[in-house]
Order: sequence, then structure tokens, then C-alpha cells
Amino acid sequence: MIMKVENKTKVQFIKDSEKMRQRITEVKTTEGLQKSSNQENELWYMSILSPEDNSGKIELAEILDVPTVQVVMDNFYELAHIPMSIIDLKGKVLAGVGWQDICVKFHRIHPETCKNCIESDTKLTAGISAGESKLYKCKNKMWDAATPIMMCNEHVGNVFCGQFFFDDEPIDYEMFRSQARKYGFPEEGYIAALESVPRLSRKKLDMGMAFCEKVAQMFSQLSYSRITLARSLAKRDILLNSLQAQEDLGDRFLDNIKIQVLPYLEKLKKTSLDEVQKDLIKTTESHLDKISSPFVQKLSSRYLNLTKTELQIAVLVKEGKTSKEIAHILNSKKRVIEFHRENIRAKLGLKNKKGSLVTLLQSFS
Repeated sequence: MIMKVENKTKVQFIKDSEKMRQRITEVKTTEGLQKSSNQENELWYMSILSPEDNSGKIELAEILDVPTVQVVMDNFYELAHIPMSIIDLKGKVLAGVGWQDICVKFHRIHPETCKNCIESDTKLTAGISAGESKLYKCKNKMWDAATPIMMCNEHVGNVFCGQFFFDDEPIDYEMFRSQARKYGFPEEGYIAALESVPRLSRKKLDMGMAFCEKVAQMFSQLSYSRITLARSLAKRDILLNSLQAQEDLGDRFLDNIKIQVLPYLEKLKKTSLDEVQKDLIKTTESHLDKISSPFVQKLSSRYLNLTKTELQIAVLVKEGKTSKEIAHILNSKKRVIEFHRENIRAKLGLKNKKGSLVTLLQSFS
């Protein structure tokens, strides 16, 4: 039988759910996410509720607080002047600072050199372990360094330091002039953009990469926390909805008893009945009343291991009936009833104790 859940329990679930919602809201404080459309929010919410082993399907853009990350990167660039960016595994740039004209006005504009950029950002960064970094020269002949962003043990993107030249390396101007002619770049403007590319010492690069690794770790933890919180909230919502559904089903069940059963018993009582039949109807009415009583609901919800027979006997014990009287009502034997009473005492924590079973059962009313 479906029982109602205590109001206190339901209220507590509602409070807990609200707290979880507030915690997720605190994480998603940025203006960019707050301005997302309802449809985008729903897609994000549904994506993070998928099983954990499917977490790799989540896009980095869906879990990354881009505006806040951008502020962190801007502040670091003001301090160290090291260009940085965050790029997902498809080559989509989500945040960046210190981008050079040679990239923005040339390499990322031309379809072939842009293809080189995306291929460098995706293929050349494959296989980097969490907490490690990789230094490489992109296909447009610029230095870059990357460290992965991991989420639930899945590689979802990279933090990049670049592009730059080392301060102790010569620049092959003729190679870049040839590259300008190959792709049709205005040579004078291209070389001027090349001249403005940062020159970093290896010590400064190491410092920048150490910062990138910490940032990547922070992003990973934040992403995992958001997903964990959202999944916890979803589980609570599912449980709360389940409890409400059980309560509604229980209400409908009780309404059906009142509307479809009790009226017929009343009509049956007005017919010619012998004493045995009258007693049976009286007992039936009593049991139907007990089914809808808070006592049975509370006892069932707290002690789910009570059997149906034990619940029936508990109702009669609560009314003060003796084992002999209960045996007569249930058409059983006295020793069987006493056996069940001992089981009830044990399950309710009264085994080998002097506490009154009647008193304890009455406390559930």
C-alpha cells in the first residue's frame, strides 16, 4: 500500500532543494550566464544530468564561466604580459587575452592559415596528461604552450600560453616574408605584426605555464563541482517528485475507499445478516479505517520491515486487544499471534526490554 510521507520530511526536502539551487546560483554569478536564454539554460541543465560516464559529451562552453575566467586572464596579462587563451577540443576559442595582430588580422582570417591554427590547437595538444604542459611550434611557425582542462577525468579543452618567440632565438624573417607571399598577406603589415609578437624568457614562460596549470586545475574543480551540485539537485528533485506522486496516489487510493467501498458496506449492513456476517463487516470497516489512519502510515514509513500481518496485529495491539482476541478476529491461533507480537517488539527495539508495546504503538498516533 502507498503511504503518505510526513509533512516534516517533505518540507525538509524542499528546504534542502532550495539550498542546493542557491549554491548553484552562487557559482553561476556571471553576467554572461545570467543573460543566457531559457532554452540554453535548459540544455545545459539537461546535459549535466546525464550519467557520469557520459561526462565527456559535455561541451566546455556549457560548463565554463567564461566572463569570470576572462577577468582572471585579463588581470594576469596586465601583470605578466603573457598572452593566454582557452580553447575547446574543436578549436573554438572561449576566452583569450593578449592576442597578437599577426593572429587576429592574418592567421585567423585566411582560411588556410586558420586551418593551421585549429589543427595546431587540437591535434598538437592531444595526449597531454593532467597537470602537465606541452611546448610546441604551431604550423604558422609561432611558439605555443598548452596544458589540459580536465573534467571528470575527461579532457575537455586546453589553456594556452601564446603565441610568442623566445627572447634568445633569432627570427627567420625571410621565412615569414615567404609565408606572406604564399597566402597573399600585405608583406609590410605582416612583418610589422610579426615585430610586435612578445619575446619571452624561458623563465617567464615557466612562470606563465605554472599559472596556466593552476588555472586549468581551478576550472576543472569548478566544472566538476557544478556538475556534482546539479546532479545532487536533480536527484533531490526526482525524489521529491516521487514522494509527491506517492502522496497523490495514496490520496486517490483513500478517496476510492471512501467513495467506492464504504457506501457498499453501509448498504450491506442494512440487509439480513447473521451475527458472524455482522462481525465480519464491522471488522472490515475497522481495517479500512485503520488503513487510512496516520498510525499505520507512520508505522509503515518508519519500520518498512514490518510485514502485512504484523501491521494488522500492531493496529489491534494498539487498541488494547489481547492475543486471544486478536487470534479470534484474524481467525488464527493465540500462539501464532504471540509469535508475531514478539517479532514486532524486536523490530521496534523492545526485545528483552520491559517497555510496553501498547504504549509505544500509541505514540505513533
